[in-house]
Amino acid sequence: MKELDPRAETEWGDPCRQILAQFLMDVLTKPKFRYQIPQHGVRLRGAHIVGTIDLADTEIRPAVRIHGSRIEGDATLDDSRWKRPLSLRGSTIAGGFSAERECTPIARFC
Repeated sequence: MKELDPRAETEWGDPCRQILAQFLMDVLTKPKFRYQIPQHGVRLRGAHIVGTIDLADTEIRPAVRIHGSRIEGDATLDDSRWKRPLSLRGSTIAGGFSAERECTPIARFC
């Protein structure tokens, strides 16, 4: 697949790239899913995440890398606790972003 510009609103319509925000939240927070995540964590590249990611007041155990992706909605991480690194390198959040009192060993938002 060709790399897309996360800042551009066009070209992200391919259903092969789309992931619902609710699915990502479930994988990261629901015990029946999160214990099945491989040791290296969750890695997404060139994904189009549709919906609002609300991880406020949650504990996230795996490393999460969302690179070169577009989040079509808000991302709320207020009061979240991360056991492993979070990286959003090269990604765009089309809505608002909030991470007040977020605690992670390493966070890369650029």
